[in-house]
Amino acid sequence: MAINIGALAIDRATSGGPQFTYVNLDSPAPFNGTIITVELWPHAAITNCKVGSFIRDGAKFTMRDWTLLGNMPGGSKQTYQDLDIDVHNGDCIGIHSDTSSIDLDLEGGVGYAFADGDIFDGNEHTCTLRPTRVISLGGWVQQTAPAPAKRSFGFVIG
Repeated sequence: MAINIGALAIDRATSGGPQFTYVNLDSPAPFNGTIITVELWPHAAITNCKVGSFIRDGAKFTMRDWTLLGNMPGGSKQTYQDLDIDVHNGDCIGIHSDTSSIDLDLEGGVGYAFADGDIFDGNEHTCTLRPTRVISLGGWVQQTAPAPAKRSFGFVIG
């Protein structure tokens, strides 16, 4: 299954620092739905890893929904399925962990935003933008079915 939010989870040239929150600006959500699969490439073993969706307003980001992935090994692609992370059209995917970090390249992407610490609290946070960079974090959004149309028969009884 190809990703449709974020970027490919591949081995990249470098990595970011631990204890930051990173928001991937590559490929925002194409529609309202649910992130059901996440792929990432941790640089080294990660503890207390969170992944979620973020609303973007310029350099300001607000977490919409998230899930705890927990601890995982580093140095290879990690895939998590059967997730239930609410996402809206235009939202970005983000990550935070207590230790280690995510692989990244300094060129080749739309960019990422980052903030010191854990910003998975639902509050608005101003982040630092790093254009052209790309992080190894992506996922698959399953589209939410539209609500059925209401029918009107155009006549009045009574």
